[in-house]
Parts: sequence; structure tokens; C-alpha cells
Amino acid sequence: MSFDLSLGWITARFADVSSYVQRGKSPKYSDKTTYPVINQKCIRWHGIECQHLKFIQESQWEGLSGERFLQEGDLLWNSTGTGTIGRACLFRTAYVTKAVVDSHVTIVRLPKGMMSPEYVFYYVMSPYIQKEIENMQAGSTNQVELGLSVILSKLIPIAPFNEQKRIVDKIERLFSNLDEGEALLKQVQKQLATYRQSVLKAAVTGELTKDWREANKDRLESGEALLQRILKSRRENWQGRGKYQEPVAPDTSKLPKLPMGWVWVSPDQVSLMFGNGLSKKPANHETKYPILRISAVRPMSVNTSDIRFYEPTDNEKLDNFWVEKGDLLFTRYNGSDHLVGVCGLYTANHRVLHPDKIIKLRTIDFDNDSCRNYLELCLNAGESRAFIKRNIKTTAGQQGIAGSDLKLTPIPLAAPEEQSEIVNIVEEKLSQIDALEIWCATELTRSATLRQSILKDAFSGRLVPQDPADEPASELLRRIQAQKASLSKPKTAKRRTKATA
Repeated sequence: MSFDLSLGWITARFADVSSYVQRGKSPKYSDKTTYPVINQKCIRWHGIECQHLKFIQESQWEGLSGERFLQEGDLLWNSTGTGTIGRACLFRTAYVTKAVVDSHVTIVRLPKGMMSPEYVFYYVMSPYIQKEIENMQAGSTNQVELGLSVILSKLIPIAPFNEQKRIVDKIERLFSNLDEGEALLKQVQKQLATYRQSVLKAAVTGELTKDWREANKDRLESGEALLQRILKSRRENWQGRGKYQEPVAPDTSKLPKLPMGWVWVSPDQVSLMFGNGLSKKPANHETKYPILRISAVRPMSVNTSDIRFYEPTDNEKLDNFWVEKGDLLFTRYNGSDHLVGVCGLYTANHRVLHPDKIIKLRTIDFDNDSCRNYLELCLNAGESRAFIKRNIKTTAGQQGIAGSDLKLTPIPLAAPEEQSEIVNIVEEKLSQIDALEIWCATELTRSATLRQSILKDAFSGRLVPQDPADEPASELLRRIQAQKASLSKPKTAKRRTKATA
């Protein structure tokens, strides 16, 4: 690494400017909560998260040397761990009065009054160091380690001590402004999420179209009449296996009252085809049979490019496993319960297969193109989603829902014209929410980029003005080296003289 150094600055190694650099030990943890150990999970850029502390026994604590106990201002640097390596924070006794670190964390202690701990901390946060750590991990299949020798040999641009303090002060003032902006953006994101849920709830309870429904009540088909037409169409166009069976209606005994003209229906009542997909594992190579991955289905969306490929056996029939435009897809299993039973409408013109962990619902042909969009909306919100969540079960660590339960999910069915009105209003509102969420995410990314730009300027000498009266960094380094040399000199033992009789 090379630096374009400012006047009065020099480059040194961490070994040159630190008074103590040491990795922690691998302790035997105890159930007692008396002697705290800081591990890599505790360390965040903003400080130490004490809920992740672990603890050791008193015998281990007493066996540690004084240097291993943390001091105010020590830099704690994660040395291992995917996603955590390179992350650092400064130790403050406000977090925990006395502590040590484990073997995944390195202590970097700086000579007091000569090197600003905050200056070194921000340098570790800067792209000069973080980019190097990213490069270390790139392409590696094994866990990368930020070893002691690597840390000691890393270069750091040294500014005069007074300039270090001015740099830290400017960084913290600029970062404070960014913190305020980011906090506001995150608050907006929470409000948007709440507003999204309120829109969906209003849509599936009829509140969203209350005035519209009142103004058009004389021309709307009743829910019961619509349901009878649906059941007639289902009977006449049945594509399922075996003898036709009448569908099962949802249990409405504990459901809220619907608006006038609405009726509760089940997926079973509107389906022509309902079932799981192919259970055989996908092929390891590309074939002419694309098959969706389970991750392709998310609430109110299907990622049509999230696919693998399938190799059918000889004479294997695939007719019932093709997904076509207009099919509704459900996730049957997932590690996270909030993604189990979510529904997405397949909108692509090309067909794909679906795996066993995705359930396909092919509906009757509706008069209105918006009806399937309406079903997709209902199945991800309100009483429908609540019913699905109640029926999620855990098996071998996986969250899942049975197709037989999904079939009975209650859906609040409105008149076709009102379904179209609901879909149009929801799409408009969700489009506005999406645009604002994208703007928030973009601004947060821009803020993170600006932080890195500030740090880059800070350690290239462009962030604060220089003062010719400051002690040059070369003199500062000489004083640091002199102090280290004096502390490392062995003490001369006093000679004992024999007592004379």
C-alpha cells in the first residue's frame, strides 16, 4: 500500500506505533456471569454489544496476566469469522468495567498521549484497511485469518498528534450529521412498512373501497352469486385426478363479518389444479426443462429467472408439473416462518416446472384479469395470512405447511368489479411505497459511500487544515520508539550482600 503523504506525515507499521498487540486466548466458558470475555459477536463498529458476552471461571480469570485485561481506549479487532473479520471497536469501561478477549479478537493498545485511539480506529474502518481485508477473502474457500503478524506489519499513515485530534473531531462531526440523516431514513422505512401493511389490511377488509362500493352497490354481483358461478365453472372444467369431488368451504365460524356483497371462499373452491411439484433433485447441468427454485417465490412476487434444471427419467410425465402464466405458487417449506405459505402470481409467458417445495394453484378462468391478482393479494394479508401462519408446523428444523391446510385458507371474495378497483388502488399505493423504499435504500447506500470518502480524505491529509506549529510525525514516532525501548529494558536485579557475623 502506498500513500500520498501530507507535509509532516510519515508511514509506519502498526508494530511501530503500538505499545501492545496480542490475540486473546481460547477459554473454557462457564455458566456463571462474573468474569466477562468479549468475542467477535460482541464487536460492532458502533461499540460492544454486551448481550453476546461469554464468561469464564474464576480460576482462569486469576491466571491471566495484567496486560490481557482491557484498558480504556484499546482497539479490539476481529481476526476471524465470515462477515465479522476486520470489524473493530474501541473498548470503553462504560460497556463493562473489566474484561478480556477470546482468541478471535486482537487487542491493539496505543501509547497514551502519543497516538489517538480514535484516529487508529477510524483508519481501520477506512477503505485503506477494509479493502485489503476484502481482497484477502476474495476467492478463498477457507476461513481467512487476520493474523498477529499481518496486523503488526500493516502500514498506517501517521499525522502529527494534534492533527490526529483535529481529524478525529472533524470525522465525528461529519459522521454525527450522517447518523442523524440515516436515523431519519430508517424511521421512514419503518413507517413505509407500517403503511404497506395498513394498505393491505384495508384492501382485504373492504375498507379501502368502502365509498366506491356504496356508490356502485346497485350494479355489483352478490358474493353468493359469484361463488355459485365459480363452483359451476370448476365442475365443468375440472383438471384434477380421479372422480370429481365437491370442494371444501372454509370454516367461517371464527372469522370477522365481511362487507355486504362479499363472501368467504377457499383455494379449494376456486381451483382447477392444486398440488406439490417434482421431488427429484435438479440436474447438475443445463437441460431443456427449467425448474423454479424455492427461493423464487416471495410474497406477491415470483422471480422467473431463479431457476435450476430438471432431467426427467424415461417416460416420466411432466404434464401436471408445468407452471403457466396465471398460476398461483406457494412456498411449502422454508427455514423462516415468515416465508412459509407465501403466495406469488406467475406472470411470465414461458413455462417452467415447479419442485416439491412449491405448491401450484391453477384457478378457474375468471371473467376479469384482475381476479388472480386479487387472490394473490388476499393470500398474503389479513385473515388469509393469519390462517396460514397458525397452521405452520416445524419438522426437523424446517418450517412447513401442508397442502391440505392451504386448501382451506379463507379468502374474502369481493365482486369482480370491486376486485379490479382494489387491485388498481393497491398497485398504485404499493408502487409509491416501492419508489420511496428504493429512494431510502439509495440514500442509505450513498451515506455509507460518503463515510468511506470522508475516511479516505482523512487519511490522505485532505480533511482538515495543517498547522506548521505541530510536532512532525517523525518526531512523534521517535518519542514512541524511545518510550517502547525504555519499557522493554530488563530490570537489573539488586545484588544481595552476605551479612557478616
